[in-house]
Amino acid sequence: MSMPPDCSNTEQDTVLQQALQHCEREPIHWAGSIQPNGILLALDENLVIRYCSENADSIFSRPWHELLGETFTAFVSESDIEQIQSLKGLGDWRSSAVVQLAVKNSDCPVIRDAAISFNAPYWLIELEATAPDQSELFRQMFVPTRDLLWQLDAEQNLKHYTHKVAELVRLTTGYDRVMMYQFDSNWDGEVIAESRSELTRSYLGNRFPASDIPAQARALYTRNLTRLIADVNAPSSQVQAESENAPSARLDLTYSAYRSLSPVHLEYLRNMGVTATLTISLIQNGKLWECCHVIITAPNA
Repeated sequence: MSMPPDCSNTEQDTVLQQALQHCEREPIHWAGSIQPNGILLALDENLVIRYCSENADSIFSRPWHELLGETFTAFVSESDIEQIQSLKGLGDWRSSAVVQLAVKNSDCPVIRDAAISFNAPYWLIELEATAPDQSELFRQMFVPTRDLLWQLDAEQNLKHYTHKVAELVRLTTGYDRVMMYQFDSNWDGEVIAESRSELTRSYLGNRFPASDIPAQARALYTRNLTRLIADVNAPSSQVQAESENAPSARLDLTYSAYRSLSPVHLEYLRNMGVTATLTISLIQNGKLWECCHVIITAPNA
């Protein structure tokens, strides 16, 4: 958190404490917006669209307000609907699934991967805003991932294991830095393993207070095991509700793949020189044990 240059130490401490208190209380699962690389629809149990992100027109060729109140069956095939409904009851251990949907629009079907989750009373349908080129996916990701996983199966030393996991994740994602971040009994954390490019500085061995990842954020990490921030500087897309009695800020985005992040957290990342992150939670005996942070850094960070 950056401070005004003319603040005294006392004023800075006050501002910092207020920011930390706000961060601890912030209901981050009610963000009311998503990152612009995704498109969100929330459907009731009859598959009627009750919430919609404002950027939906990039796929549906219709403004978002015309989608509200429509039935999702008008936009996808019956087999796609059956595929979605078969996912009900995924549970916390597998909070969402990725499927491919063919969305009908005025021209031709738009094929997109979609993250599907059910958090009563709504289905969340989150479509990729653009279609990635996956022509090289097998060669670039699957084969090296498979080979390294085979090597990891025989590893017994925790230190060696975590470092190899960090190397594996950096290889498959192409990010600049991967950190394995372990929590202690007080929820303070330490970077216990790292893989990074030569252009980035090391955080290995650094310790961070529990306030850096407050309780409600840790709770989300336990229920939604992956969190992607594609661009910390990208403007968010607001989620709009059909009914004025159900404001978008009350849509539970716990399992959302594209949920917007807290402004406090985004500023924290910018101050570290981070431009994009992927966080993977590691759960042991039902409790958050460690997070794997995958980071793209800004130049010279």
